[in-house]
Amino acid sequence: MNTFTRKPRSSQGFTLVELLVVIAIIGIMVGLLLPAVQAAREAARRMQCSNNMKQIGLALHNFHDSHRRFPPGILGPVPNPPAGSTANHQYVGTLAYLLPYLEQTALYDQMKSELEIGVDRFPGVTYSGISGRVENWFLNAPAWAAAQTKLPAYECPSANPYNNTWTFAYTYTIGTEVTGGYFGSNMPQLGRTNYAASAGGIGEAHNNAGWAQYIGTFWPRSKRNFSDVLDGTSNTFAFGEVLGGFDGDEMLFGFVWMGMGPMPSAWRLPPKLTRPGWYQYGSQHPGVVQFTLFDGSVRAVSGSVDRNFFLFSSGVRDGRLHEAFNQ
Repeated sequence: MNTFTRKPRSSQGFTLVELLVVIAIIGIMVGLLLPAVQAAREAARRMQCSNNMKQIGLALHNFHDSHRRFPPGILGPVPNPPAGSTANHQYVGTLAYLLPYLEQTALYDQMKSELEIGVDRFPGVTYSGISGRVENWFLNAPAWAAAQTKLPAYECPSANPYNNTWTFAYTYTIGTEVTGGYFGSNMPQLGRTNYAASAGGIGEAHNNAGWAQYIGTFWPRSKRNFSDVLDGTSNTFAFGEVLGGFDGDEMLFGFVWMGMGPMPSAWRLPPKLTRPGWYQYGSQHPGVVQFTLFDGSVRAVSGSVDRNFFLFSSGVRDGRLHEAFNQ
């Protein structure tokens, strides 16, 4: 009987040299693609941050429509407090007032259920017709509980506002100083923010003629409105990005949204935008810090911006902002 046998073909695998060549090619391709992937991710994060800031600008407009003024920079000390006033201020910042206009009405109601946040309510002074206590937000149980809510709308997705050593309970500008009170630990349970209202040069600065020309709209217990933005709403900073201050690569402070007061522009932008002082604007976006203008638009400002341009951009009535924006 005739038989027919078919043997399978012999197969030969990759040689070591061929395998190494393939691995090298894959490595080169990954090396070429990775920066593009990272850049695309950062572009998406920056866009989300810009959207956050645009929503904050819109919330500011809606607050103004309801109250005919802007919210205060913070419920903190003023140069000439009423008789009997003490230092036990509420220290509730601008962002807390915008909660109802960012679909956070329940959180806002929780905060003010037992905490009096009227702009003209000072600690140590007796008022009629109020039910809440005039005290630090971090000593008030409902406000403390509300402050533990983490709000993505107040956080830049490119930054990590929880990777800090200490946490600011509040910051404010008065006279020619920027001051803050902080907890001596990380306090990870408290919600953070990467956005701050603009104080102008150094807030109100009543007693300093050199800085008064750069007055902004937000300072302790401020009650300004759109008519005060004489340089134009499309030319003036309303909010900007903040990080918290660094010691080398170590982030020292994080900002709690409940007590985030206005940031001054007196110290300009830092030489390295990703490593600002706690009293400066800064961001993790390569080469730029984003700002919300009073018209609600968002502008990216380069770290190489002219120092005077930046200062004029924060003031509401210096008369030189339009000139500066067209440099």
